[in-house]
Amino acid sequence: MHSYGYWIPGSQGKGPDGSIGSYTGKETLAIGVWLLSWLAFHLMWRKQDLDLAAWTRIFVISLVAITLGFFHPLSDPLVLFIAGFFGLP
Repeated sequence: MHSYGYWIPGSQGKGPDGSIGSYTGKETLAIGVWLLSWLAFHLMWRKQDLDLAAWTRIFVISLVAITLGFFHPLSDPLVLFIAGFFGLP
């Protein structure tokens, strides 16, 4: 895994500011997956006319929901409710 990330600066150093280990390989693979998925979606959707207003609303609502998920007084009761619904402790 580490060998995929040798191109990243600091991947082979020593000491406190040196090697970051296999994270370089994981980052490299993540970049590759992201680029391949971007290319696949681009090829699939390049001829479609997507409604920007609708997608902007979906993005903003999702962003607000994710942000509220970090607020524990709101997220903890919801998580406990879902866990109780499925019979988890």
